[in-house]
Amino acid sequence: IGLMFRCDFGNTFGLSTGAVYSILASDITSGSSQANIDGHQLLQFVGVPLNLNFNIYNSNAFSVYATTGVMAEKCVKGQIKRNIFYDGQQTGTYVENLTVNPLYWSVNAAAGIRYNLVKGFGLYAEPGVGYHIDNNSSVKSLYKDMPVEFNLSLGVIYTFPSR
Repeated sequence: IGLMFRCDFGNTFGLSTGAVYSILASDITSGSSQANIDGHQLLQFVGVPLNLNFNIYNSNAFSVYATTGVMAEKCVKGQIKRNIFYDGQQTGTYVENLTVNPLYWSVNAAAGIRYNLVKGFGLYAEPGVGYHIDNNSSVKSLYKDMPVEFNLSLGVIYTFPSR
């Protein structure tokens, strides 16, 4: 989910930035049939994108655009919970807080549609594709295992009037 601000330069180009909140959840299983560990990892990120927008169609009610840019994401909370099993019986639970210090950087491209609620404010939806650059963190995540992602960004956008 995101909150974006956009500034158009004429009718064709614009820049957008804001804040994006993402959650990566993973289930982890290891061991044998006699002794195994089932885990659940949850990573929460806040990202700041910087995008160049190209307006394809503009009207008072809605607009269609293409966008490309970069995003820096910081892991603000990480946790893994492991349930330990022996002979089918749970023998313990271990919870570990995870720290991911390096930022995750990504490049992205998307096509978007914006519906204007009132002058300047609107809702947007952007299906797109992104590529996450390896940040060399020891914490495994979906960003590392599958760096190419297809996504759907939804949110509220404020467009500053062009001069």
